[in-house]
Amino acid sequence: CPVPLHFVSHVQHVLPRRIVAAVDPFHRDGQYQGLNDRILYEAGKLASLCKAELDVIYAHDLSSISAAEFGFDHASAFFSSSAAKALFDAQGEAFRELAERNDIPAENQHMIMGDPAKVLASYADAYDIDVIVMGRVAHRGMGRLIGSTVEHLLYRMPCSVWVVAPEKLE
Repeated sequence: CPVPLHFVSHVQHVLPRRIVAAVDPFHRDGQYQGLNDRILYEAGKLASLCKAELDVIYAHDLSSISAAEFGFDHASAFFSSSAAKALFDAQGEAFRELAERNDIPAENQHMIMGDPAKVLASYADAYDIDVIVMGRVAHRGMGRLIGSTVEHLLYRMPCSVWVVAPEKLE
């Protein structure tokens, strides 16, 4: 279902003043092409209409990566290798390209290592964020409806969450 979902919680302002767009520009094999641009478009439109500040976060968790994917038998060998640094650098480059393509100033770009749901909840609390705009990628169970990172974030619900589907409404 391509309809955006808006979960409202802890409303402090009539209109949002601070908005975060949560992106993941490093999908393998071009998976979910265009979703990040759509997230940034929707977040930018909301920020413009509300005259709000917009930050973009790429919260990435290297611990979720299987070392075997990169030809290593043990995770410790992968994380001490140059492959881990190359992966980190490639993620950073993909994030910068996405942000630049969508005219996001460098001071509004934040690449933070950690579990995405925890990073977003902590950032929202620390910086008084009113709305997090993020995408959903279907998995299974409740995650099939809203996405697993969204589901984990909703358990903490630090602010309102606007969930964008991969497909665009016609």
